[in-house]
Amino acid sequence: MMKLTGDGNALRDDALRDEAALEHVILSDQQVEYVGPIFTILNDTVEFAAGDQAQRQYMRHDDAVGIVALRQGVAGEAEILLIRQYRHPVRQLLWEIPAGLLDHEGESRLVAAQRELAEETGMRAEQWHPAVSYFSSPGCSTENLDIYIATGLSAVGKGEPGSDFVREAEEREIVSAWWPLEQVYQAVVRRDLRSPSLVLGVLAARNFLHDRAALHPHDSL
Repeated sequence: MMKLTGDGNALRDDALRDEAALEHVILSDQQVEYVGPIFTILNDTVEFAAGDQAQRQYMRHDDAVGIVALRQGVAGEAEILLIRQYRHPVRQLLWEIPAGLLDHEGESRLVAAQRELAEETGMRAEQWHPAVSYFSSPGCSTENLDIYIATGLSAVGKGEPGSDFVREAEEREIVSAWWPLEQVYQAVVRRDLRSPSLVLGVLAARNFLHDRAALHPHDSL
C-alpha cells in the first residue's frame, strides 16, 4: 500500500519503521565523562553530512524489561498488577509496572522479565506475550525497554526462582496491588500516572485484550 507525504511524494507502509543509522554522522571524538554500574556518560563530537559539528552528551545505559501482569477480576473485568516505588530523580512515589534491568550476564529478555516479576511481586505467569519495545529517552540514553504481557498468574512457590530474593533500599519499600485496567487507563489520560513503562504497558494491554476478545471471545485471563 502506498501513502502520500505532505509534499505529495509516495511513501510505502514498510517505510514506517525506525532504522539503524550507525554511519549517519562522523564521530570525530568521544570522551568518557563517567563510568557507573548501570550507565556510562559519553561526550561525543559528531559531524553531519552538511558539515555541521555538534557535541552530544548521553548515557550508554543497560537495557530493561517491563511486565504487564493481567488477571480477570471477580466482576469479570481485566485487572493489572502495579507496584508503587520511590524514584529519587523525580522525588516521587510512582505507580509502575514491574520492571528491571538486563544486568545478568547471558540472560534473555524473556527470562529477565520472568525474574523481575518474581522478585518484585512474588508472582509467576504461565503465558508470556511480547508487546511493545521503546527507547526510554532517545535524546539522552541508549536504554531500550521491552514490555511483555503476562497471563495465568500465580504465587511463586518456595524454592522457585525469585522466591529467595532479598529486596533492598527502594525495592524494600515496594507495594504491589491489583487495579482494574480501565481505572488505570483513566488515570493515565488524566495525567495522574506518568511512568512511561506503565503508560505504554496499559495501552498495549488494551490492544492485547481487544485482539484477544476478537479472536477468542470466550477465553479468560
